[in-house]
Amino acid sequence: QGFNFPFSGYSTAQNLMFTTAPRPLGLPPITDLSGNVVPAGGNSKTVPKNDPINLTPYGPLLTNLTSNDLHNGYTISGNLTMERELPWDTILQAGYVFNNAVSLYASQFPNAYSGAPLSLTPYTALNPGLSEFQLTDNHAHSTYNALQVVLRKSAPTAGLAFQLSYTYAKAIDNATTVYNGDSANSGVGQNNPFCWSCEKAASSFDIRHRVVVNFSYTLPFDKMAQGAPKRLTQGWTFWGIATASTGFPFTVVTPFGSAEYGIDSYAGSTVRPDLVTTPGYKHGGQGPEEQLFSNPVLQDSANFAQAVNSGQNFSGQFFAVPLGNLGGSTVAAHPGNLGRNTFRAAGFSSLDLSLAKDTHLFERTSLQFRAEFFNILNQHAFANPNRTLGTNGFG
Repeated sequence: QGFNFPFSGYSTAQNLMFTTAPRPLGLPPITDLSGNVVPAGGNSKTVPKNDPINLTPYGPLLTNLTSNDLHNGYTISGNLTMERELPWDTILQAGYVFNNAVSLYASQFPNAYSGAPLSLTPYTALNPGLSEFQLTDNHAHSTYNALQVVLRKSAPTAGLAFQLSYTYAKAIDNATTVYNGDSANSGVGQNNPFCWSCEKAASSFDIRHRVVVNFSYTLPFDKMAQGAPKRLTQGWTFWGIATASTGFPFTVVTPFGSAEYGIDSYAGSTVRPDLVTTPGYKHGGQGPEEQLFSNPVLQDSANFAQAVNSGQNFSGQFFAVPLGNLGGSTVAAHPGNLGRNTFRAAGFSSLDLSLAKDTHLFERTSLQFRAEFFNILNQHAFANPNRTLGTNGFG
């Protein structure tokens, strides 16, 4: 009651003590913006709706609000697929697949971030008790477009079946999760709290290329060793699945908020740097296998840490972060021009193999021996690299 907002719901960052015994909270009386106590009888339920109250004694409130117009989103999806039979019992299938999602849940910050100038915090200007608040509404959207190709070959007389699948896809959104992006690889908060369209980029789950090959082969031991017992030579099958895909995108960030828009104390996200030159990736002889960026990029990050420790602006070979001050805290002078999800982690490949022996024992009884080997080549599957400039594990 009494919130002069087009939103519903609020929370406070204050810690309240709870006890089973009756105990007054000791909160000051509710007053309007002129200092008059409301309501007169002490019943807060009688405060008229949209009647502004002074929140200063209870704040600054760090709140999470939900739009009164919050509703379910929807998707539009479809495909156009063509299939062609080729010689030698081979089938080629090609399809265009799309999925567009509209009115998805996402968050924005219409009052800028904590500590932002009053010109960017209109709700704080109306009521000093209000600080940063996160508004969840339906401003997010995504698109997925893909070329999906499948080639199948079957040779029953040879005991062979083979399939190759390839997908070339692109997923784009302006908020991969309700919090705009997951904290592991994407920016949670927006560079500019008033511009969610500026966050449009590849989705955090976007995989551009993916190839999967699988086969099944009935081993012809009975033909190769015709004098051996059939129960030993028949029923042997060999399977394999090979997978290869490009890596997931991720976002390089600074450890700071910005002097221009404040510090995001609700989601704990940080702004991105300016991009000077596109960083290079590791090549042979440049450090451990787990290293993603080239040595000069890692050195650039180390130089950034040294500049910050000495209170200097940073303009490196690949990234630049001019420093500012906000309430005694070091911040970026402005959010950088680097986009969201502009880099990609290493790709991944794997080979799974399986060998089985089926033996017919009785009319309705069979016995199977199976040996399965997952990722038999023990290929690496690394997580996304550390993405915060100036940290020891960057890249």
